[in-house]
Amino acid sequence: MMPLPDWSTRYLSLGVFGTTGVAIAWVLDETAVIYVAFTTVLAFTTLALFHAYRLRTQPPRGKLDRIP
Repeated sequence: MMPLPDWSTRYLSLGVFGTTGVAIAWVLDETAVIYVAFTTVLAFTTLALFHAYRLRTQPPRGKLDRIP
């Protein structure tokens, strides 16, 4: 099974796709920029809420056998 990408990768890719979508919408139809921007904000909010939920419900991952 392939591991899921890191959260920073998810946020970065969402930012890149959102910015690209806004740029394309601006070129094609200036009124669509608002809708694409709101959709991007909604996607960031959803991803952040899901990330916060996952952090609260799952045990921390990583090395637990580290010696301080």
